[in-house]
Amino acid sequence: VRHHTPWGAAIDYRVPEVRAYVIENAMHWLRDYRFDGLRLDAVHAIVEPGEPNVLTELAETVNTFAAASGRHIHLVLENDDNSAHLLAPTPTVDNGFYRAQWNDDYHHAWHVLLTQESQGYYLDYQDAAAQVTRTLAEGFGYQGEASPHRDGKARGELSSALP
Repeated sequence: VRHHTPWGAAIDYRVPEVRAYVIENAMHWLRDYRFDGLRLDAVHAIVEPGEPNVLTELAETVNTFAAASGRHIHLVLENDDNSAHLLAPTPTVDNGFYRAQWNDDYHHAWHVLLTQESQGYYLDYQDAAAQVTRTLAEGFGYQGEASPHRDGKARGELSSALP
């Protein structure tokens, strides 16, 4: 095992059979059960060198299927790193991109504002009102700023240009 996640050993998506299984599993739900979308959890924990990475390949496969079948399929991420480059730059661009992201910054800022909790990752949201305002105006609360919870490590990418 080369990498670990907070939940244990990381899946090695470089193994062709593993990669094919993951992509075909997603397609199974979309094609055979006609799901109208998928939410991918904790994609920030996917560590995979090389291109294309499994997230890009999955998005390309799903979006090609959606175009061929005339269906509108939603791909949604949970991505604590706020990697804006994974999201479609415009509402009409699909291939290789995801349509939306669960916004942890928005959720966490509201949680702190309402509960005053300040432990763990909530440490990053001590100016909760400003974070709520920024997430509403620009998307992510963290767009490259230092994260106190992550020992000052920069977190996020610019998101204000996203739809």
